[in-house]
Amino acid sequence: MKLAIALVAALCLLFGCTGVTQEKYDSLLKSCEQEKGALLESAALEKSKAAEAGAALSRCNSDKSALQTVVASKDSELLSLQEGADAIAAARLKTDKIGQYELALSYYLEAYGEGKIPNTPKLNRIDSQVRSLSDSAFLAAWLSVRNCDGITDCQAAKQDFTGMISSRIDELSKEVVEIVRVK
Repeated sequence: MKLAIALVAALCLLFGCTGVTQEKYDSLLKSCEQEKGALLESAALEKSKAAEAGAALSRCNSDKSALQTVVASKDSELLSLQEGADAIAAARLKTDKIGQYELALSYYLEAYGEGKIPNTPKLNRIDSQVRSLSDSAFLAAWLSVRNCDGITDCQAAKQDFTGMISSRIDELSKEVVEIVRVK
């Protein structure tokens, strides 16, 4: 309505205020009504677009929330897998150590097994393997074998050494079983 009055005032100034014929007034009124209708239609269209944008935003927020839940779930799975991988790595280290003790035993049997005669290369190979394990008690047991005097002393030293190998392998095997059982 204010728009119509403003248009009438503008036309009045433009054409003079001497009076407007009914025909011009009706034409001006019709023009104003058409503009008003177009503006209302445009406003309704903008309101509709705003509602659609609001609905799209709502869907987007809902999707975002669902994706955040999925990401949190996957993060939890990754953490669980990492813990499993850490357990597998720890078990692998233990089994590698078992393999090293078994290798020391096989070298020992090559040098001291039934019908075998120890020689310097065989003894040096055992010595290197034992030292690579960084186990001071195990090294001491090996040195007792290597430096023993007399049959009784040597038999006892050999039994202690092979018993220690078996004991270490059993301990490590139990640790591996425990690691695997827990994870």
